Amino acid sequence: MLRANIVVMKSKLYLWGGVLILVAGLAAAMAWWLLQPQTLTLASGAKLTLVAVTYGQHHASPILKSLDRPHQSKARFDGTNDFLVVWIRQQHNPNQWPLNYQLFAYDRAATACVGSSGTTGNANRRRGDEIVGFRFDAFPRRQRKFELHVQEFTPRIGWQMRTNVFVISNPARGPFPTWYPNSLPDTESDGDLDVTLTKLASGAKTLYQRGGLRPDDPLNQGVMAGLQIQQNDHDAANWQPVQVVTSDATGNRVTAPVNNFGQGTGRVELYQYGLWPDEPAWKVRFEFSRESGFTENELWTAQKVPIQPGQLQDFWRFGHNRANPPFAETTVKGWHVKVFPAMQFSQPGGWGQLAGGIEVQADPPPEGMRLTLVKVTDDQGQEVPTVNAFSPGGGSYRFGLRDFGDAKSLNLTLALHQSRFIEFTAKPGPAPSRPPPDTNP
Repeated sequence: MLRANIVVMKSKLYLWGGVLILVAGLAAAMAWWLLQPQTLTLASGAKLTLVAVTYGQHHASPILKSLDRPHQSKARFDGTNDFLVVWIRQQHNPNQWPLNYQLFAYDRAATACVGSSGTTGNANRRRGDEIVGFRFDAFPRRQRKFELHVQEFTPRIGWQMRTNVFVISNPARGPFPTWYPNSLPDTESDGDLDVTLTKLASGAKTLYQRGGLRPDDPLNQGVMAGLQIQQNDHDAANWQPVQVVTSDATGNRVTAPVNNFGQGTGRVELYQYGLWPDEPAWKVRFEFSRESGFTENELWTAQKVPIQPGQLQDFWRFGHNRANPPFAETTVKGWHVKVFPAMQFSQPGGWGQLAGGIEVQADPPPEGMRLTLVKVTDDQGQEVPTVNAFSPGGGSYRFGLRDFGDAKSLNLTLALHQSRFIEFTAKPGPAPSRPPPDTNP
């Protein structure tokens, strides 16, 4: 009997020993899996690896021993507020440069998203292997984890979202203060300009839908705002919202241009991107700019600006005129303004099938000032229609031009003038199911 009990006990010990070994093996495998770097592959074959995530006011890129370089440089980000930087290692064919992709921060339920607000130069770089930092001034700060989605541009398909995502552990979960919204309608003022916010809604369908994405994907949605604008107690149709900064109590902050629909008391504004709509309140700070009514000391005219042949993609490429001399330049109110030769595209394209465009640079851009293209005429005195300006930053403005026929030169009238800034604190509500009509052809 004693021998039998000893045999049974040994069997149990062996069994439990095997179970413990199995559990330890599974735990080790799980730990190995969790410690593996997150990677994904672009359609071009390039490999992206999540190297590090840093949070704070000062950031330096990590150094990778695997790059095996004796003198590795560090890319840096510095700011006055805490922000997030995601460091991505890019491995690709040395002839594939630059890689054309964007990163967007999504919450896990995909209720909103925000793109990166800037990138570093390349750190630890060797041909086909470098680390790039992506700055995020906004991300889902209340969530334990959130996702980074990658959108890639390929010549054959265009912009396409990759299926795989990076999952980020949030380094900044609070605690946060509480903001309380004002009830709508809410009227705020800057001097003699009075603006009433009548509605604020997130999840509005945008007019330009990105292919390959669901209609309810945050990249196909924006924020709708209803505004009434008055100056000296009269409707002010010559004041337009041109930019909005949206912030929340968690420290998020995002800047976006505004698209205008309608006029007077019936006007509606639509912009991307907003923030996460479950916040108790947003602060939305609109910049308003005049379109007419300028004084003589705010105006400057550049005459006989030549027209040169060019390509649409060159016009949109950042800094394409940096190495070229301007055609005309002057100083207005301490602001040095340069006008470059106009470009006539070999094939119309862009919004509204643009026939061409013109770039104006202003350095340094004064705080609170705005540059407006008031009027364009050709060498026959005929007015050339324009579209809204695009400003990639750094004091650069690009204006799209409609058909200008066989004109050989253009005359530009520019205005340098003071903006007005008005801020509201409001709770975003749900958006209507249909977008506003597009009144800008």
